[in-house]
Parts: sequence; C-alpha cells; structure tokens
Amino acid sequence: MQRRSLKFTVLEEAISDVHNLQTSGCKPVENWSLAQILSHLNLTMNMAIEAAPFTLPAPVRGLLK
Repeated sequence: MQRRSLKFTVLEEAISDVHNLQTSGCKPVENWSLAQILSHLNLTMNMAIEAAPFTLPAPVRGLLK
C-alpha cells in the first residue's frame, strides 16, 4: 500500500479527511489504528503550540535543529 501525501490549507480540510477515513474505512500502515494515529497527531500538535511537558537531552535537541 502506498502512503498518501497530505497537504491541508485549513483545519476543516483535515477534519473532513478524518471523517471520510472513519466512514469509508482505512488500512493503516504498520500496527497503529486510526485512533492511535490521530491521538499521536493531537499530542504532537499540542506540543507545538503549548510547552511540551518534557525537554529532550541536549545532544538530541542539537540534532533536531
């Protein structure tokens, strides 16, 4: 199965895509369910907006910059 390339310009497009996946079904990559994938995205987006509840070690932070 080939992964989709996604680009949403507004939040409503992403919400619509999630609703379509819920109703039409989807075959997730690897072992994650749709709910697990969406939960991970939610946590990631919240950490980008708010302060993360943890800090990465300095060497890792340097690699990510």
